[in-house]
Amino acid sequence: KQWYQRRVRGAIGKNESLTIMPNKTTVQVTDVLIDDEESEMADCGDNVKLKVKNIEEEDVAAGMVLCSLDNHCKIADRFLAKIQLVELRNIIAPGFNCIMHIHNAVVEVSFQELVGLFDKKTGKRMVDKKGKAVKPRCAKERDVVFAKLQCASPICIESFDQFPQMGRFTLRDEGKTIAVGMVLKASDQLCTVTN
Repeated sequence: KQWYQRRVRGAIGKNESLTIMPNKTTVQVTDVLIDDEESEMADCGDNVKLKVKNIEEEDVAAGMVLCSLDNHCKIADRFLAKIQLVELRNIIAPGFNCIMHIHNAVVEVSFQELVGLFDKKTGKRMVDKKGKAVKPRCAKERDVVFAKLQCASPICIESFDQFPQMGRFTLRDEGKTIAVGMVLKASDQLCTVTN
């Protein structure tokens, strides 16, 4: 079984045991190849090919993440995000469905709730006269919104401030990129977490 990846954080060595998330399968690295040359170790930034044992090839899919045994990534099916809408034919409202690309995962998402609007002039969340956050009913092209998104299935995810590579995403609809965003919170209070 071969695993192709780019090391984003830390190092990985031959005979090291790792966990594949989100299915929590423990695997052992049998070979580390950098540019098709065998190596004992791969560092952050290396494009590597790993050979692992204890998993079948059909059990490995896009969106899975290799983690150390003691430091797993979060798994969630709902999260709060800040989203910049770039190209839309219509408006976005709760119930809108599209495709999200995040790290190497592709998953269908649905807008559950628009919880705030970002004021580009002040650089802050918009508030009403009483100081409460403005909750828009819909959003249009060029708006920046705070929204709760629901994934069709649980994915590996982290907040952008904790791990940028796993916390930024694009949203696509009908073959076009309609938005870019970053994960603000994927926590126990907001998400169904299975780890």
